[in-house]
Formats: sequence, C-alpha cells, structure tokens
Amino acid sequence: MGEVWNGHLLDIFICHFPSRYGGEKESEPARLGTARIIRTVCDSLCSIRELPQLLIMGDFNDIPSDRSIREGLQTIPYPSGYHTSYPLCTLYNLLDGYKSFPGTHKYQDKWNIFDQLIVSQSLADPTSTFHIQPESIAIFAPAYLLTPDKTWHGQRPKRTYHGYRYEGGYSDHLPVMVDLIFENIP
Repeated sequence: MGEVWNGHLLDIFICHFPSRYGGEKESEPARLGTARIIRTVCDSLCSIRELPQLLIMGDFNDIPSDRSIREGLQTIPYPSGYHTSYPLCTLYNLLDGYKSFPGTHKYQDKWNIFDQLIVSQSLADPTSTFHIQPESIAIFAPAYLLTPDKTWHGQRPKRTYHGYRYEGGYSDHLPVMVDLIFENIP
C-alpha cells in the first residue's frame, strides 16, 4: 500500500500462485483458494475506501480464462468489459485477450499467459486523475530475454539455468507491464 499524490491509497498485490505441479486439474483447488482469499481482501478494501485503487500482479500459474482468475478473483476482460457503471470493486484483467505476443511462459510447445496485471475500476477509468494507459499494456519480450527453443522450435524465455546448464538469462517467465498516468497534478 502506498499513498499517491491525490491522497488516495494504491494497494498492490504481488502474487505467485501455487504451481501446477502434480497436474493442472489436481492443483487447481489451491490456486482457486488463493484467488478467493485475494478477492476477499479486495472486497474488504473496497468497503472501506472511497476510491479503491487496486493493482494485482504476478505469476498466477493460470491463464486469464481459468477458474482461479474468472471465478476466484472475479475478473472481466479489459477493455471489452470496461464500463463506467460497474461497481468500484470490479476487477479488470489487462492481459485477458492480449494478442501482441503469444505468452509469458512456454511449457513444451505451448505459450501461456500466466503473468497478469489486474486493476480495479478506478485504475481502469480513463477519466480518473490516476489511471492506466491502455496503449502501454504489454508482454515485455525483447530479443535478449529470449533464446531459440531447440526442442520445441521457435523461441522460449532465456532462463538463468536450463536444467543443470547455465544459460545466463533471467527467468522462465517474461515480464508484463503497464504505465500508470497521473493527470492534473497540482
């Protein structure tokens, strides 16, 4: 939590949901439970804040359409789902429907968007004095974060270690980003 220039508070949740180890369906209840806890905290903040400004981000180990995101966190896609008449605690998934890059994590030959950015209504509102800049929503994938995928073809994130072999990279996930805009700063 931090105070922004307009006196309102910005609550940031940095998440790393339980892995899919043991199988996607077998491990789903752990991710769904984690999402429900975060949603409960968000609802509590919305009940005590005049203008709840929430940013939920991280590795969810699920894609935007999975139950933990849609049902647990109760997100809707942005911008297609954005509407000013929705409640203040509506949560928008900025990576739901993202098409400019195939994903943030590659498992075998399939890219997934496991790393996501989710914001509350007030941060999604372009008329607010503090909001996201929709054009800036991106999966950051410069060439130095990628390496050829010799097994499954194409490219994959360049990791620090690939098995026991040192690759000198950064992560098996690509970062996601969005710009936050302050308007009418006194």
